[in-house]
Amino acid sequence: MSAVRALTPGDVPAVAELLIRSGAGADAESLEARLRHAFVEHPWPHADIRSLIAEDAAGKLQAFLGVIPRPMTYAKRELRAAVATTLTIHPECREFVGMRLLKHLIAGPQDLSLMPSARCAVRSVWERLGGSAAVAYGVSWLRPLRPAAWAFGRVRSRLGPFAALGDPLARVADAALQRIAPGAFRLPRAANARDVSDDELVRWIDDVAGSRLHARYDTAALSWVLARARERAGAPVSRIVVDGTQKGTRGWCVLATPPGGVAQVLQMAVRGDAGDDVARAAFRRAYEAGCVAITGRVDPAFLIDLSDRGALMHATGTHVLVHAKDQSLMRDVERGDALLGRLDGEWLTG
Repeated sequence: MSAVRALTPGDVPAVAELLIRSGAGADAESLEARLRHAFVEHPWPHADIRSLIAEDAAGKLQAFLGVIPRPMTYAKRELRAAVATTLTIHPECREFVGMRLLKHLIAGPQDLSLMPSARCAVRSVWERLGGSAAVAYGVSWLRPLRPAAWAFGRVRSRLGPFAALGDPLARVADAALQRIAPGAFRLPRAANARDVSDDELVRWIDDVAGSRLHARYDTAALSWVLARARERAGAPVSRIVVDGTQKGTRGWCVLATPPGGVAQVLQMAVRGDAGDDVARAAFRRAYEAGCVAITGRVDPAFLIDLSDRGALMHATGTHVLVHAKDQSLMRDVERGDALLGRLDGEWLTG
């Protein structure tokens, strides 16, 4: 039977080899660097919450579960979460090592265990171990901003020698659409939207989230997360807040904006009824950056506002899995009353 233990820096080359064998599609050197950065050199070291590996009696690696400890806040109290982001099993392994790794994770000292991007097979194991799936986070949205250019980008690879004609034709079509229906494709700027530094955004994260479960940051940790996001997206990352008429802010958004590509909303938060303002601020920033569309994971607090602004919803095929000893915390996450976005999971590891 495979033995389960915590990952050490010396295990990284073997984990990289396992991931490549499982289809990671990267060279060993760059993959090792990414693994060390994400799972060894992150800013939240914890002696008892670490990534896990399973190895056989001969010491051969059988499986890997990437885990990042994250400080969080819930109902104004601080807690510790273990965020699992990667579960990879050796294709020749015939043991149920995945279940053993997840069981070992859940039995850890953390207050909360999360797996933000789990497939159905992992969900069934997780639920047998007493956890649940927060289905409210299993939906993504997409809003075309330059619909002709976006549609052309979807079919470019199939056009062969005619692909060169697509870009100018798409520009002409999008210009015509803007004249016909300017409100649909050139949204007005949200009132009082502005860029902020990492240091200022840290101050607003707790303030806007209130009692909802959310990640807790200092400036150094947030800067590390956003650097990872820029690396993953290969594009600039904007930090936007929407101020209220009185002192304070009504919401904020972090998004990556690759010119000519699809903007990625990495996280957004709102207080009160300002969801439309925050969504319009994100759309406008993506449009000004030259993006053809904008997408993100649905936060239930924005569902109606995004739908009203023409966002297309679709199931992702993944689930946010949650396990907690505090049943009220678990129920809040299950029904979508938590601030969980791409910065809390998969965008840290790629």
